[in-house]
Order: sequence, then structure tokens, then C-alpha cells
Amino acid sequence: ANSPVYSPRRTISNLHQAVVRLGFHECKHLIMSSCVATLTKKLDFQEEWIRDLLWRHSLYTGTIAHHINRTFNCGFRGEEFTAGLLHDFGRTLFASLFPEEFLSIDPLTFEERDDPTLHESQGLGISHVEFAELYGQQSQLPDELTAVMRWHHAPHEASSSRKLVALIAVADDMANHLQCHGDAIEYDAMSNPFLKTFSESGGVESSSRFAEFAETIIEEAASDMHSSNAL
Repeated sequence: ANSPVYSPRRTISNLHQAVVRLGFHECKHLIMSSCVATLTKKLDFQEEWIRDLLWRHSLYTGTIAHHINRTFNCGFRGEEFTAGLLHDFGRTLFASLFPEEFLSIDPLTFEERDDPTLHESQGLGISHVEFAELYGQQSQLPDELTAVMRWHHAPHEASSSRKLVALIAVADDMANHLQCHGDAIEYDAMSNPFLKTFSESGGVESSSRFAEFAETIIEEAASDMHSSNAL
């Protein structure tokens, strides 16, 4: 509740005040996010830098999604942050279960404008999004989170929760730019391949309006993550 992410006006000093500030709905998603972080730490990785890089990407995506939601009043109440953390969980599972094959299939360059799932399917017989969908169903995760894990590379194909899926797809693209370049400079929002679906699903009134705020959103998200010592 005292994190810069929530723009506190005064310091919260007890649990009751924190829950009141955040709301029960957002608290539920924060608890789920904490569980995801714990599970990620328990997975076995041959090389810890892979875990750290994927977790950083998840944090960036969740935080950027939170800022997009707040900037454009998308109507989400915490699920956008949890969805951002979980969207690439299939990659985390791949890296843990298939360490020898993982980097040859996914070099972690975060250059993803071309759909990476085709290469994965050819190499392993299943993509990280399909694998994550199976995990979500077997773990009885909320349907909207499973939809995000399955369709964030193709939000226009999502049959449910399309607005949330599109939001995470847009945030994922922005997080990729941040990890590749280290800042928001020269980010071309109009070339975001998922912006059209996000706009059509009611996430933002126009692509041009989104482009006005895109660099600021990336900068604020990066600042939040560093100031809260999350990375």
C-alpha cells in the first residue's frame, strides 16, 4: 500500500488501513501474485539468470499494465497486474523443465514482433502459451488469467477476456522494448501490433491518444520497479 505504484498520500502503518486503501479485489490479486513469485522461486533452474530475467520481464509487464489501466481508466482492479506477472509463465515452466532445449528455442532476446510460438511448436511439439493454458486449467486458475497466458501473442483470437488479454499483449510489447533498450526512448507506440485489438475492445479510445502517453508509461513503470526495489 505504501509502494509508489499506488501513489500513497500518507504512510500506511497497519494491515486494516492497507486493505482499505487497496480494496479486497486488488488484495486478492496481490496475494495470488505473491504465490506466483513463491512458486517461481521454488522451480529448479540450471541457470539462475534465466529465472531472474523472466521474472524481471513479468514485473515490467505487470507494472506497465497497471499504469495503462490507471492512465486510461480501463476498469480493472488489480487483475491486470496479476495477469502481467503470469502471462509468460509457460516460458518459466519451459526453462525449468527443458533447460537444455530452452535457450536454443527461446534465446531471451525479447524481440517478439514475430510470433515466437511457431518456433517453439516446431522444436518441442507445443508452444509456451499452449503449455501455460494446460497448467492454468489443471491448477484451476481464474479463466481470465488462463486466457491471458494462452492468447497474449494473438489477442484478436481470444474468445473471452479479450480486453484484458489485449492490455497484457500491449504491455508485453512495451516491456520487451524496455528490456532491449533500457529506457522508453524511441518507442514507437503506433507500431505496437496489439494496439488495434486493445482499442477495438474498449481499452483506449484511439491509438493516437495511447501514443501520447506510451513513453511516459514505460518510464513511470521502470521508475516504480526500481524505487520499490522489486528488481
